[in-house]
Amino acid sequence: MIDPISQIEIPVPPFATPERAIKRAERERAGQLRQIRFYPDGTNPWSLWENTETNPLPTPHDLGLSSQLAADLQAWYEDWSVNFRYDGPQDEDFSRRWLTEGARLAAQLREEVWDFAEIIPGGSGWDAKGGRWDY
Repeated sequence: MIDPISQIEIPVPPFATPERAIKRAERERAGQLRQIRFYPDGTNPWSLWENTETNPLPTPHDLGLSSQLAADLQAWYEDWSVNFRYDGPQDEDFSRRWLTEGARLAAQLREEVWDFAEIIPGGSGWDAKGGRWDY
């Protein structure tokens, strides 16, 4: 679809409507589209980070996430905190399971906050070119 203001094509994902895409494009042009990083770290049980002084560690509640996604984020973090090895190679079963779930969660996060934010997977082990964590 073509943005009526910028005359630039804007994507409309399957879960959105053209009207929502136009509103999101307006927020992006106004610099109001939030940038939320998604990656695990020992200090943040939700794995969500935002470059803001007012709330740098947003919770699922802050973002209006579904209760199922909040539970899945917490389980994913707990799996990482229990099974991630800092001292050597990762267990292959853990890596496969955890990376697959991380990709699913990133996609669900993008869908649930799409109107007002962009999810940026990142942190240690994120392969931006491949679009996945690679441990």
